[in-house]
Amino acid sequence: MSSSSDFKVKKGLQVQGGDLNLGGGSNVGLIQVDTVSGTNTAGKSLTISGGEGTGSGAGGSILFQTADGGG
Repeated sequence: MSSSSDFKVKKGLQVQGGDLNLGGGSNVGLIQVDTVSGTNTAGKSLTISGGEGTGSGAGGSILFQTADGGG
């Protein structure tokens, strides 16, 4: 791969048992679903979901956080 932008997954990327971190002061500018092609083709959805609980356990949350300002 010549650059990090060359990494693509066609279907089913899963990160199990941990976090997905971007190091080195990198920014994520955009998370998007690619544009579809063709005539009268519906756009695709992006779903973000928390983990499902079991039994009477509550489901997971989606937490949006911002960092504190610098000193």
